[in-house]
Amino acid sequence: QIDRLVHLIDDMLDISRFNMGKLALQPETFDLGLLVQDVLDRYASQIDEQGGQLTFHRECAAVGKWDRFRIEQVFTNLLTNALR
Repeated sequence: QIDRLVHLIDDMLDISRFNMGKLALQPETFDLGLLVQDVLDRYASQIDEQGGQLTFHRECAAVGKWDRFRIEQVFTNLLTNALR
């Protein structure tokens, strides 16, 4: 529960920073597909516990300049919301 509360507070702070125009992005070059696979691997046991099944397939690399932390945050939020 503590992790969940910390996560909610961090999200609220991000929204506040965004609204004030002070949300700093830190783009770096990496493969978006590898990040998605990493997040899915991290949550694999929870997905299994919920009786879910996920298949991730990619045809080619999706290399670009992304803010790794923010993209991971968005995908993790989507996944954990789906698990609830």
